Amino acid sequence: MRPDHNTKAKSLAFVDVTKTKEDEVELSVIAVHVEELKATKKPRIVDKLTLFFKKQRPMFSTQIAKQVAHFLQLQAKPLCLLYDKDLINDMTNLYAELLFNRDASENYFVCELQAALTNARIIRSHGNNFYEMLKSSSAEVNNLAILSKISQYVLDFIDNLEVSPLPASELSTSATKERSCSPDTSEIQTHTGLDGTDETLVFVDLEAAGLPEENRLITELCMIAINRRDLVQRNISKVTENCDKLVLVIDPKHSITATAQALTHLTQATIMRSEKQPINKDVIQVIEDYLKRHRKPICFLAHGGNRFDFGVMRSQFRGLLDISSPFRGCKCADTLPAFRTLSWSRMRRERNSLDAIYERYFPSDVRQDTHQAESDVVSLMKVVRFQLSVLDLLNKTIFM
Repeated sequence: MRPDHNTKAKSLAFVDVTKTKEDEVELSVIAVHVEELKATKKPRIVDKLTLFFKKQRPMFSTQIAKQVAHFLQLQAKPLCLLYDKDLINDMTNLYAELLFNRDASENYFVCELQAALTNARIIRSHGNNFYEMLKSSSAEVNNLAILSKISQYVLDFIDNLEVSPLPASELSTSATKERSCSPDTSEIQTHTGLDGTDETLVFVDLEAAGLPEENRLITELCMIAINRRDLVQRNISKVTENCDKLVLVIDPKHSITATAQALTHLTQATIMRSEKQPINKDVIQVIEDYLKRHRKPICFLAHGGNRFDFGVMRSQFRGLLDISSPFRGCKCADTLPAFRTLSWSRMRRERNSLDAIYERYFPSDVRQDTHQAESDVVSLMKVVRFQLSVLDLLNKTIFM
C-alpha cells in the first residue's frame, strides 16, 4: 500500500544475509533516519549491527531475532524493513519478535528492496542488472552500497516507497511458542575459534559531546569483537572480516562543543533530527545482547581508555546494569600505555596517539573518517595486529 500520514516511514532498516563460509553467514542490519538521507548524500548518522553465525533455517533463530528486534527498537518509528526477496521465508521469527511489542502494527512495515528500487526508477535508470552489480560477498558492503545509491535518489525513493504491514497472519504458532518459552541464554557460540578458552577482545571507541576534560557524554559508540587467536592469525588487510560489529549514535541530551562538532561531524541538531535515543535501558539491552554472543573472558580494548572511554562507560552505564549483566566480570585494557612502553623499550621518543601510530605503521595509507567511532576502532585493530607484542604489554583490570 502507498504510504500515508500513518505509514510513511521515519526510518529505513536494510537487512541482508550473505554466505561467508560453507557453514557460516553474515547478517547485516543498517538503520538510518529518512531526514538524514534527505540532508546529505553521505549519511553520518547510521546505526549498524553485523553478526556472524552458523547457517540455519530459518535464518533468524529466536535469539538472533530478539537481538535484531532490540536494535530496531532504538530507531525512530514508523520503520520500514527493506530486504532481498530471497529472505522472505526467513523473517518469521523476526516478525514474531517485533509483533510482541505494543503498537507494532503502527510502528513496523516491510518492503522488498528490489521492488522499492524499481518503483523509484533507480534500477530502470541503470539497467536490469544494476541490482546484481551492487551485490558483493559481504552483507554489510551490500547494504552500504544500496544506502549510497539510494542517497542519490532519496526523494524519488521515499515518494515511491510502497510498504506493507508486518504479515501477522503468516506467523507460525510454533515460532510464537518458541519465543515465549525459550530461555534467554547468556552465551551463544558464533565464530570459529571461540572455543571458550581463548580471550575475546572487544575493541571499543566512543565519541563524546566534548573533549575528555569537558563534556564526557557519549554521542557515538562502536564495538568490534574478535577472538585473540583469530586476531593473531589474521592478515592485517582482513583484520575486521567475520567480526561482530555494533555502531550506535547516542543523544547526549546536552549541547556538543564546537571542537567536538568539528572533529566528529555530529551536532545536537543532527542527532535530534535522527531521533536518536540517550543512554537508557534499551540502549544497554542492545549492547548486552552483543556481549552475550561472545565467550568469556572478555577484555575491552580502547586507546586512551583509562583516561576516557572506560570511565565514561562506567559512569553512564552503571545505574542501568543488574547483577547478571555481561559487563560484570569483563576486563579492560588501555592500549596507549602499552604502545608507550614499546617506544621506551626501543629508546625512541615517539608520539603515540592513534593517528601518530597509524601513520608510523602505515605511512602510505591516509586515515579516513578520523574521530568517527567505527573508523577509530578499525584503525586500532590494525595497529594492534601490526604490533602484536602490544597484547603482552597490556595492563588488564576489572571493568566493573
